[in-house]
Amino acid sequence: MGGYHDPPWRFRGRALYQLHLVKACDARKFIPSELRLVELFGYTLGGVFLARYADSPVGAFDELVALAGLVWQFPTSFSGGTPEHPGLLRYACQLAARIRLSPCAGIKAERSDQEEPDALAAVLSGRPVLALTFDNLDMRVSLLRIF
Repeated sequence: MGGYHDPPWRFRGRALYQLHLVKACDARKFIPSELRLVELFGYTLGGVFLARYADSPVGAFDELVALAGLVWQFPTSFSGGTPEHPGLLRYACQLAARIRLSPCAGIKAERSDQEEPDALAAVLSGRPVLALTFDNLDMRVSLLRIF
């Protein structure tokens, strides 16, 4: 695994998970076509996960993940990966934390002038609906498969 010790990997820190209503047409630009987007009235549930890990297999670091939309892949969920999209992970996660509701953060991203759509800008252009803070985060990640 490229210098990492074998899973499970352990991450400790804190995080913010903020859910946004994202236009389904924007989310589809970033989700593999073979995955079924869960949508209602033209919207799906996307969001951002912003973490500050004080301890991890690679030391302290910050992470920002943009979640374009909610997908359904029976019987498991993927972190955006399928055999047609190499390098993406399928994993299991055990999480312990003190979770509390938080006010939605005023996170902004400007759309770039590039031809490529910007996933973060698409997600953040949606309406924030819920924010959760994860204090004393202790997450163990087991790799199931790399595609």
